[in-house]
Amino acid sequence: MSVISVSYNFVRNACGGPLLGIIIGIFGSFWLRRVIRDDVLTTIITFVLCYILFWLAEFTFIHVSGILAIVSLGLFMSAFGKTNIYSESEHAVHTIWSFVQYACETLIFLLTGILIGTEMFTGETYSTMDWIRLFAFWILCNVMRYVMVFTFLPFIKCFGYGINNRELMVLCYGGLRGALGITLALMVSVDSDLPKRLRKLTLFYMAGTAFLTLILNGTTCRSIVEYVKMVECPPIKTKILKNSLRDLILSSNKKEDELKSNKYF
Repeated sequence: MSVISVSYNFVRNACGGPLLGIIIGIFGSFWLRRVIRDDVLTTIITFVLCYILFWLAEFTFIHVSGILAIVSLGLFMSAFGKTNIYSESEHAVHTIWSFVQYACETLIFLLTGILIGTEMFTGETYSTMDWIRLFAFWILCNVMRYVMVFTFLPFIKCFGYGINNRELMVLCYGGLRGALGITLALMVSVDSDLPKRLRKLTLFYMAGTAFLTLILNGTTCRSIVEYVKMVECPPIKTKILKNSLRDLILSSNKKEDELKSNKYF
């Protein structure tokens, strides 16, 4: 493989997938605009768009990243496409997709756990160096997230809601890597063109990194939020809360006295 071929493959996958997702998103928006008062049809169209997009991206001559195409489709629909969905159907679409997302994410983690558990107990065991590299990858993922966020910091500050230094720290540390990375690792693990050990290690490292981010980053992120004082309670809000609690206690005591004075209680 030459530098030109590697660069071409990278640009095709990294740019071709999102571009294809936006094209399908535009087509789907025009399609959804014509559906009125039909929750079932609207939901089915959103599913069809995703399946067609992934099939076009991964299994045709286009051959771009299906995962990136789906992500870009979701971002496009969230920003522009959902306004073309009939208002009364939007709740049904949101409810069904929320359940599907939860079910698929759960199945991905369950399947990964079964594969890795089976391999550890019945197949080749991972060496001590593999476990050391796993922690090294976790550290590297956190470092690279800081690098990525700081690289795009000028854009993040100028667009959307903006960001300050306290939010920046939480954003970098609280970035949990999970279902998407494991999905990509599962795709690698079933690619018969790659060496067997490489496929196993890819899934092992990705699942281990996701586990560490959930266990370490996830459980300590609250301490980071409290340390940087990202969520501060204004004095007026604290005063209102105290007054409300005081009134609630007085009202409860008064009601208790009324109940005690009632001979039927």
